[in-house]
Amino acid sequence: MLSLFLPIETPPPLHPSLVGVSPAPPAFYWIPQFFSLSALVTHDPGFDSIFVGLLASLAEEHVGAPANVAWTEDQVRTVFSIGLKNLDLPVGSGSTGRSTGAGGTAALFGSSGKKVESFAQFIVYTIYPVNGDSVSDLPVPATNTLQHLRDLLQAVENYFHPSNSGAWNRSLARLISKLASEFFKRFRDEASPECKTPAHLKLTREINREFVLILRPVTYLAMFGKDALAIYSAHLALKYLAWIEPSLIFPGLLDRIYPALETVNETHRTITCIGALWATCTPLFQRSHYPEGGQHLPQLLTLVLPGIDVNDPTKTAQTLMFIVHAAMAAPIWDLTRSGASGGGPEGREEADELCRLGTGVYEDWVMMFFDRVFAMFENLPQQHGNEVKKTVESSLIQQLLYTCEVVLNQLSPEIEDLAIKKIGDFARENVLPNATKAMGTLIMVAGHSSPAKKLAAFFPLACDRLLTELQNGAASDPTLGSSITTAHPFGFASMSDATFHWFQCMLIGAVDNTGAEILPYKERLLEVIAECVERCRSRRGYKWVGKLIKGVLGSLTRVYPKDERSFDKEKWNNREFMTRSYLHWAEPCDLDSINIDWHIPSPAELSLALTLIDTYVPLAIKNLRELVARRSATSPVSPSTSSATEQQIDRSDFARWLNYLRNMIAGMDALVPPESPAKDNEESAEADGDEEGGLGIGRRQRRPVTAGYCFTDPEDPSCKRIVALREEIGDCLGDLV
Repeated sequence: MLSLFLPIETPPPLHPSLVGVSPAPPAFYWIPQFFSLSALVTHDPGFDSIFVGLLASLAEEHVGAPANVAWTEDQVRTVFSIGLKNLDLPVGSGSTGRSTGAGGTAALFGSSGKKVESFAQFIVYTIYPVNGDSVSDLPVPATNTLQHLRDLLQAVENYFHPSNSGAWNRSLARLISKLASEFFKRFRDEASPECKTPAHLKLTREINREFVLILRPVTYLAMFGKDALAIYSAHLALKYLAWIEPSLIFPGLLDRIYPALETVNETHRTITCIGALWATCTPLFQRSHYPEGGQHLPQLLTLVLPGIDVNDPTKTAQTLMFIVHAAMAAPIWDLTRSGASGGGPEGREEADELCRLGTGVYEDWVMMFFDRVFAMFENLPQQHGNEVKKTVESSLIQQLLYTCEVVLNQLSPEIEDLAIKKIGDFARENVLPNATKAMGTLIMVAGHSSPAKKLAAFFPLACDRLLTELQNGAASDPTLGSSITTAHPFGFASMSDATFHWFQCMLIGAVDNTGAEILPYKERLLEVIAECVERCRSRRGYKWVGKLIKGVLGSLTRVYPKDERSFDKEKWNNREFMTRSYLHWAEPCDLDSINIDWHIPSPAELSLALTLIDTYVPLAIKNLRELVARRSATSPVSPSTSSATEQQIDRSDFARWLNYLRNMIAGMDALVPPESPAKDNEESAEADGDEEGGLGIGRRQRRPVTAGYCFTDPEDPSCKRIVALREEIGDCLGDLV
């Protein structure tokens, strides 16, 4: 209970019995008594955890005014003794760590991770410069915390060794991770101009280096452990230490990473090293932070490519994470073609030149990367029916496609042309039913920042092949009865439809987020949509036609960013800046001056969207009403001459037109705002006031939200038309229920 009531922010009033006592007690005069009380409670992990947690909060709160607490070395030594016990190390004759206690205290101190976090927090916020007491009126406590930390880690170093694995690995790894994160937090806070900590109490460069050197050996050991969570904690520790002193971390880390990536028979070390790479990617490649790191980027990207392997999901996931972080940090441009060099800070000309020359491998690397992507597609397992099941392969494909999106967004125009051509050649020459959706998504993200290139590469091909397949009867068989589920793999009504669905996905991906670039193809687009709506009868076929219509409407009418690159449009299109972009790798953007290139619907785009809506919404409503009327005209007692098959066809047509209507509604979401609530709110307020005995307490009126709607003027004929269509849709659906 004391931990809940004792003050830690504002010093309490001095007790009358302590007035005039020499030497004067600290502002938090209860600290010595609290330590004396802790000496009376032994073998109680619950009390130890609460005790250390209270002191850790006190140390952080008064790091800039240690005189309020007056820490002594004996007190710090006591906390270290308690912290060592809380690590649950197997000592003595026992083979396991110490028990975490029982009874009410077990619920108070929570998990073992919390105990370790409080201990690390106390350590970091009781570190002070050794010679920091030069200001006589503001003495620095002689805690000697760094020396105690060094002694502690040296004593337990054997427990970090990969061969010495057990339940304690997580606690130890969590300790170094929390130490590094708390130290980095204090390091950043004290570098801020708003920091109120006096200069003589702040961390110095010598303290930073000593702290990193103390943690470095055990962190290198922990990263090769056998427990996945412990390895992850070690990776986090490496990241924070790399931000504090990169020159002390990266040379040794890279000496361990390169042999692991070049060796094929030590999979565990390879996976661990790739994980360490993506964890430390940003501090490694940020030129202003670690100038020598950028020269390793091309070589590391090449070495990790064999890690993309469908037979090793863990290694593949770690590899893709590294590629994503690396691509986000640096544009994939071949800077050797420009010949531009220099322009960087003095003293790092050699490192800058090595970075620039290393980018010459990017063109070949992108081709090899997509070879790995296509190999993943070709080795995907077969799926049956419409069963949605989360598998390891599906998760990997999602991560792979996100990686492709990041890589494609970061390509130079020349390499982007080659990448789109390679994707187009693969899509033209292959039909993989097990990778149909994945290929469509890949085409969707290809050329996301250059929609004109994407349309030129994929739109004509997809349209021509779709029309050819439709003329040959593809997707013309209605999906009836049990064939909806598992009659054929991949949910196809017939395996002969595989080619048709392959190019359907290609077309859906090709038109996604293309905006005004689709306008030159609008006649061809309307022709293909009309043919697909008329001829597609299979369930998968008409579902994807609906997705195509929804995608076109969303691309034309919604507000969305046109690119997702590491530099804004102005810098990306500045050839002079990009030829020296190696000087700005992993550079954080200025959030106050960020420049996003938004897609805003133009009148021509809205005209095309309205053409689609006016064509297919009334048609869907008309056909739905006719099907319902035909069904109602059939007497359940004396059925008409229609056969059971014809009735199933009617049900299939009903589902088909309902699907089209649903997708049209989804594509119309950005056209007009919801109806103005002003009038309804006034009526509701009057009604509510009457119900409450005339008190006039009504509901709060909602304000209209500005959310990028295309038509906001209620008097606009287009706005009236959309509102009328919505009402007509509502009436139709109400009649169908």
